[in-house]
Amino acid sequence: CFETFSQVPNSHLRGSGCPACYSTRGYSRSEYREVCKKYDYNSNLYLVRCYNDHENFLKVGITVHEDVSERFKSRVPYDVEVLHVLKGYCDNVYDAENKLKRVFRKDRYSPKLSFKGETECFNLNVKDKIFETILAIEKELTWLKTHQLTT
Repeated sequence: CFETFSQVPNSHLRGSGCPACYSTRGYSRSEYREVCKKYDYNSNLYLVRCYNDHENFLKVGITVHEDVSERFKSRVPYDVEVLHVLKGYCDNVYDAENKLKRVFRKDRYSPKLSFKGETECFNLNVKDKIFETILAIEKELTWLKTHQLTT
């Protein structure tokens, strides 16, 4: 985006971007596939830990960035530790993220500091369960990929 816009310093420090580009609803599956088109339809589902002196929680999300930590540079007002990355076809990655958000909806966490993606955060105490779910999804996708190659 090459839009010019005003921004207070605090919004800039929180990593807020262009208001014209901001969307609270996220991508539809077809919109995300279109974004991934220029990356050969590859995408990544990530599980990260966000923390500071006062908070410690998990965040899941999807990105086309090969290096997931690149996704967070100056965009999240927390320190970030990448815990796991699932790489795959964009539709599968998109579906996996939605499954995690659906399965763990009761374990959502609301960060004290605002940032884009703050609705995809979860309590730290479900880390092992989220990780197990991601591994099960990974195993299923690997089986499907292998099965498709042999039929």
